[in-house]
Amino acid sequence: MDRDDFEFKPINEGLGFHKKVIDLKDETSGISVNRAKTPKEITQAIFQRDKDIFQSVKDPSIRFYEEDDRASFDNQDKYLNIKERIESKKSELERSESLRNTIERQDESLKAKRNAFGDPVDQLAEMDVKKASRLDESRISNDVQEELNEILQRRERAVAPQISPILLDLFVVIGLAAIFAVPLLMITQVDPIVVIRGALKDVTIQASLAILFIAVVNFYLIVSRSFFSSTLGEWAFDLKLGTLKQRKSILYPFKVLTRCLIMTATGLLVLPFLGWIIRKDLLGKLTGTQLTSEY
Repeated sequence: MDRDDFEFKPINEGLGFHKKVIDLKDETSGISVNRAKTPKEITQAIFQRDKDIFQSVKDPSIRFYEEDDRASFDNQDKYLNIKERIESKKSELERSESLRNTIERQDESLKAKRNAFGDPVDQLAEMDVKKASRLDESRISNDVQEELNEILQRRERAVAPQISPILLDLFVVIGLAAIFAVPLLMITQVDPIVVIRGALKDVTIQASLAILFIAVVNFYLIVSRSFFSSTLGEWAFDLKLGTLKQRKSILYPFKVLTRCLIMTATGLLVLPFLGWIIRKDLLGKLTGTQLTSEY
């Protein structure tokens, strides 16, 4: 065998020494050619994408179930069954919602009230009962007030004039007379020193001061007793003029005025002083309004 005719050949064809002839058609059969899409196909793809996004936003539960079913079930029939069940459930929910909106519900305030046994309660009768209870309460309050008034009247007792309230009222009257004298002297432009010096000698000045004092006394007694049923001295010693029934009367201020006029006509302190001596209210006997005390 000639050395030039000798050729070294591998045992198999995997080492690449043999040229393998492959048909061009077979070589390109496994390669996918990406062809350019037409404008119509691009528009349809965009429309389908927007439709899927809108559907997922409108009802995320359906989108969730669809993706979950596609991932978990390989069988197309099972996927279709699940989708049908979702659609049927959605339709049932829509029907129930429509029924809920159309059915009229009765207002709770219009429902008849019921008692503990479940029987309906007559609201008119209940209103009558409430009205009667209010009337009973008002009647009871009036009765209680009347009883309190009777108790107070029983506790009130007639008393004689006392020196301590008279002295306290006398000091109050002197102070009020001095207060009223100041503007009076300013209006008449009279020197106060001349008035003080002439009070011991001049009869005219003495008469003027007496009139001023009597006017202040009557003003003080009428106002304090008419509005407060007692003067400051009487209030300090728990005394009042007249009983509770007399103080509530319309004629009470006129009786106070009559008492003051009689007291002034008899000399202011004459009847109170005599009453303190004999332990009886002489002015009260004459006018019907006696001094009373609750203790």
